[in-house]
Amino acid sequence: MIFRCGEVGVVFLLATLGCSDSETCVEPPGRVRLLLDETGADCSQRTVYEDVSGTFAGASDGFRVDGSVSSLTISGQTAAIPDGTFVRARFWCFYDSSGSGFGEFVLIENLSAYNFEANPIEDGSRLWLVAAGGWGHVPSGLPFVVKEETVCSIPSSSEDPSERDGKEVQRLTLSGEGFNVTAEPGETAPFTIATGDHAGSYHLHNVNVTMFELGYQIGSSRNFTITRAD
Repeated sequence: MIFRCGEVGVVFLLATLGCSDSETCVEPPGRVRLLLDETGADCSQRTVYEDVSGTFAGASDGFRVDGSVSSLTISGQTAAIPDGTFVRARFWCFYDSSGSGFGEFVLIENLSAYNFEANPIEDGSRLWLVAAGGWGHVPSGLPFVVKEETVCSIPSSSEDPSERDGKEVQRLTLSGEGFNVTAEPGETAPFTIATGDHAGSYHLHNVNVTMFELGYQIGSSRNFTITRAD
């Protein structure tokens, strides 16, 4: 069962401070879609990891990174990166065999050089894009920690345990060395990383982060992006 306002959810590291009345609780309508390859396929029924370094090229509905050995094509999410930039792009797709669904995650970082050639756009290894979609498990080893906090709850439309569909709409907090930022549901929040490889200004967009009941199961829809602001 999903934790209600006034209860503390230890398992999901949720704090229910600030829960509002369910009559005013609205789940944001957005979703981040990260579809693999030219076919626009998702990764249902499989777990995928791709790690490609090469040259970035944008498209109207996505982007492509071409390397000397392999390439990566993603549709459904664009990236504001100049064509010709040398980048490292990593794509994770996590399939939950229990039936809660699947989720995708993309991380794009700058490369100072590729194949002994200097990056024609910029130096350094700064972040260009982070995007999570679906039930969006966030990989370990990233330069930030993600935490969700329940803002309000939408009660289940059924009392039958096998048909429960309640939801908890959540704010999203991103923290790392020297920064801490919170984005409310459906909102965008600016933040700055002062020092280090990823120093610069960014936007955190909480597209839709919601914990939900699916009958006897509990899942999390985690959709957010981090993009450059400078």
